[in-house]
Amino acid sequence: MASTSVADVPNPGFVPARQRAWRIVRKGEPPKALVLDNDFPVPTLKPGEVLVRVQAVSFHNVSVPSLVSSPNAVF
Repeated sequence: MASTSVADVPNPGFVPARQRAWRIVRKGEPPKALVLDNDFPVPTLKPGEVLVRVQAVSFHNVSVPSLVSSPNAVF
């Protein structure tokens, strides 16, 4: 797996106001429960918190129970 350095990231100090996020909008199976929001606000950091830029995530069958029981969650 290739690593990414600060030199590979355009504008490394830039924090956007909006981001893409998968949201759970209802209980149920993934096709019905998940919605891709292309204009979700980036959280405002509190003292002691950090913001991590994520380039890829995985979704697998172990995650499905959270879809069934956790509406309104954001991934």
